[in-house]
Amino acid sequence: MSGYLPPSTPAEQIFCRRVTDMIRRCEASGRPQYLGFLDERQQALAGAQLSKTKWPEHLFFGGYPLAERKVLAVYADEPPNGEAFPLCCLRVSCRSGGLTHRDHLGALLALGLKRECVGDILPDSEGAYLFALSSSAALIAAELREVGREAVKTAICAPPADLAPQQGETVRASVASPRLDAVLSALLHVSRDDASALVRSERVLVNHVPKTGPAAQLSEGDILTVRGVGRFKLEEIGGQTRKGRVFVTCIKY
Repeated sequence: MSGYLPPSTPAEQIFCRRVTDMIRRCEASGRPQYLGFLDERQQALAGAQLSKTKWPEHLFFGGYPLAERKVLAVYADEPPNGEAFPLCCLRVSCRSGGLTHRDHLGALLALGLKRECVGDILPDSEGAYLFALSSSAALIAAELREVGREAVKTAICAPPADLAPQQGETVRASVASPRLDAVLSALLHVSRDDASALVRSERVLVNHVPKTGPAAQLSEGDILTVRGVGRFKLEEIGGQTRKGRVFVTCIKY
């Protein structure tokens, strides 16, 4: 994966100040302070900000061991256990199944929730498990009655012990080079020009950071997010065809 990038937008600078404010509140009160849910980019920014301020006592937890989106806890003495984190698991049940992550997230945001209120969403054949801040859980349980035009039932529950993210679909392709526009062209089955236009329209993020340069070089482990389309992880770059094209392996979520 590409290396850590310092705050590059006003929103990221504001976020880092929020982390600093957490430390001040923790120092003043002696009680743990929480922030989240955070994506992987925000977790990296928070970790760097905590190191910068020489505050080692912190934890990230998303409700289950393999969580991607996590709540940050900053504490002074004893680390909080998982039950102390202000988050809940909810079960969304439907009859027909087939609802996607995008369907569930859209329905949650339509309730007026901010993205940081919602953690991982794990669809399955009968609905989904999802995590949310405790302050939002009652609203979700009471109001989430439709997802993707499907009637659903929603209730707060304990997360299953074997809960894990979906594995995703493996996609293999050959590209001229591991440039952003070339890889997007192969993954989305569009021309290089169309892929470049997507990047320039600020619809593409690499490791949760917007990219506007189609020529950006990608590395193994990079996460590509295309707004309105989906998300991909670049698992492997390796091997060449006889014509010099490069093989890439990605996971589509």
